[in-house]
Amino acid sequence: MTRSVRLVIAFSVLALVGCGKSSPTGSTATTSVTAGQQSIVSRHNAQFFNDKTTRWEVPINIFIVNPGGRDILRDWEVQTGGAIRLNFIDYNPGEGIRFRALDLPGNIVGFSGLFEPPSSAGVIVAQTPRIHTLRIPQVISNRVRNCDVFLDPILWQSGAAVFWHVVKHEVGHCLGFVDHTFETDSVMSSLESVPCCPTKIIPRVADMLRELYTLPIGTEVH
Repeated sequence: MTRSVRLVIAFSVLALVGCGKSSPTGSTATTSVTAGQQSIVSRHNAQFFNDKTTRWEVPINIFIVNPGGRDILRDWEVQTGGAIRLNFIDYNPGEGIRFRALDLPGNIVGFSGLFEPPSSAGVIVAQTPRIHTLRIPQVISNRVRNCDVFLDPILWQSGAAVFWHVVKHEVGHCLGFVDHTFETDSVMSSLESVPCCPTKIIPRVADMLRELYTLPIGTEVH
């Protein structure tokens, strides 16, 4: 049976209780940071981590075997000019971005959160009472080590456009873009209704991640 799909994005930032209390070791930066860098990186990343840049060391392991999916996610490398480098592997990594299927309750098909409990970010599909969730990037001294993306089985019935929008969107959060944009054509959109299903990495998102991965882990920005 064909279902009409409507995407809704909702997001609330989770208070970072217990996050970043220990000082970064080895990677704390003395790099001078321009006002422009401070603004974009602080707004979308550092302000959630005690005003310090928080990201992966590259390359980033990512467990995905689907060749088409790998091509879709390589766009994060292309649009950031190679600042982000993904290491696609066909086994579940000890550290990296991992995808898991999980049947979840409720009428929300998306949570994105940095710590338990996850905050309410994601994609709501009308008439499909399921949850898709990105969950708990594990952060140690401002270095992200793990990010589990949980996919509800309903997504496999929602069509490729919905599925890969959700995957690419949540990988964007895993990579360090903590909040959302407001452009209807952005894969990181947080509008209440968006055309199905944006996958574009808009310049603001690409610029932010490029700056984030240019700065050392633990750089203070305000």
